[in-house]
Amino acid sequence: MTSTQYLLGWLVYLAGATGCLFSLWLITRQLPVRIQRVLCLGATALLYTPWWTKANTSYLAPAFLTAIFDGLGQGPEAMERAGLVAVAALAASTLIALLLPIRQSDNDAGKEKKARHSHTKRKEPTYGE
Repeated sequence: MTSTQYLLGWLVYLAGATGCLFSLWLITRQLPVRIQRVLCLGATALLYTPWWTKANTSYLAPAFLTAIFDGLGQGPEAMERAGLVAVAALAASTLIALLLPIRQSDNDAGKEKKARHSHTKRKEPTYGE
């Protein structure tokens, strides 16, 4: 494989992975923010984490694909080489997604502020006329 073919393969893969992530983002827009964030960041970590295809080569491939092909071709024990990296990236992205705070939109914050102050206003007593 030439270096041009290798780079072209990566460009095609990255374009496809980006399209898949955009589709996932569109599909999960209606879910709660935390669930959407975990799914999107987890998919990003799995799709974009690279690892060496073989121990003594300089070619990289997505870690989860390398783990799958190692497992299919050399047995489940060979999956550890790239699988541990993919699992570590997935765990780190899940942890980050869960720890990030959720910012309220300006509209929701305004409604909440208005609701808090509406019940604290003092109402003047009305007298029968």
